[in-house]
Amino acid sequence: MLKVASLVKNEVFSPRFFSISGAKPNDRTKFPLDEQHRDLLNLMMSLHYIECQYPLEKELVLETRFVDLFKTIREDLERLFLLLTGKSIKLMLSPTRAHGSQTVLYEGGNSYPILLSGGVDSISGALKVLSRNPEGILLHINTSKVIFGKMKRVLTNKAFSRNQTYCISAGIKAKRHRSFFSNTRGLLFLTAGYVVSRFLRSGKVVFCENGAQMLDIMLGSMAYDNAVSTKNTNPRYLQAVNNLLSKFENTSFEVDYTLKDATKSEAISEFLDKELLQKSWSCYSTRMRSEMCGSCWNCFATKMSSIAAGFPETLRFEVDPLSDDLNSAFFSDNQRILYNMLVFYSNVINRDEKVMSELEECGDVFHKPEELATRFALDLYLGVYGCLLKNSRKNGLGKKAEVLLSGIDLSLLDNRRESLAKLRSQRNK
Repeated sequence: MLKVASLVKNEVFSPRFFSISGAKPNDRTKFPLDEQHRDLLNLMMSLHYIECQYPLEKELVLETRFVDLFKTIREDLERLFLLLTGKSIKLMLSPTRAHGSQTVLYEGGNSYPILLSGGVDSISGALKVLSRNPEGILLHINTSKVIFGKMKRVLTNKAFSRNQTYCISAGIKAKRHRSFFSNTRGLLFLTAGYVVSRFLRSGKVVFCENGAQMLDIMLGSMAYDNAVSTKNTNPRYLQAVNNLLSKFENTSFEVDYTLKDATKSEAISEFLDKELLQKSWSCYSTRMRSEMCGSCWNCFATKMSSIAAGFPETLRFEVDPLSDDLNSAFFSDNQRILYNMLVFYSNVINRDEKVMSELEECGDVFHKPEELATRFALDLYLGVYGCLLKNSRKNGLGKKAEVLLSGIDLSLLDNRRESLAKLRSQRNK
């Protein structure tokens, strides 16, 4: 049995809740949260920790003054944790007295938090929202010192120099090696968005994942054989999280998916320049390194999308999955996933009847999912075409990609290249 209070302790010298500015990213200003919101966030941080560090743990105790409030979501949260992780958890609520200051100075205005991870999508989405609301508030959930450092580099760009960034330190000292993947990160991030939106008196958070990859995640095993996809950006799981948070205080809470109708290439073309793209970090791995791994699914999608968007040499990767060979089970697994990805999206481009039928089933979540998937597919193959053209050396995946590319009408890629170029030219006007 674990206690939330023993896992998530208030840190005097390194506060969990602080804000920084783009002009002075190393200066921290603490900000307070209502006690029930601190309890809620600490509970989600503990569940995330249990998933990553104590996967066999079955019980978790939350000591809180707001037992009745947490009772309203306890069963739903237990079911959601089982749905996300495949593991059961029993949440026990224990009444406690008030501790620490209960005074909260709410921020006024019409601001709402924009989740900023430091990846391509979050930077693009933030810029899209800030173009309409230049004084917007950014929100970063710090689960890795490496990513936090890279995110601060993004904030030094002039595009963010006037914005305040709220930071929540969600890291808990690890005792086991962390997996690249966690299915409770979306739960943790949206909860952070919820509590900060309540602090800002807004009831809304902006989530900046591009729609094409959210759709891809929804397809899961249909596109990737038996590979397991993350649930953190699957709209159906995110809606379950949204419903849970709305139920907590019986209040309206909206998640704005500002890039839901866009591909990653479109987001890059419309909003990013070379400097911001170079500062982004989209790799699943958070290990200390100067370059992204290059072999994981997200690195591949980011690399091909950036090439399609007209930035062929901007991002740096340790491995080229179309030419390099590594004697690693992890690399081999990634190669298999990428091969299935390329096969699936070649079928999308060629309008395979079964694939089109699968995409139509996502019409309850996405507007014209077949068109969105086709644009993403063309982006991927534009990137593949550029890579194969530049590098004569090909590994097994590269040779298979070349065969798949030969079955695609190159005029479709030319038309797609022109469409993305128009987006770039509009940005530069």
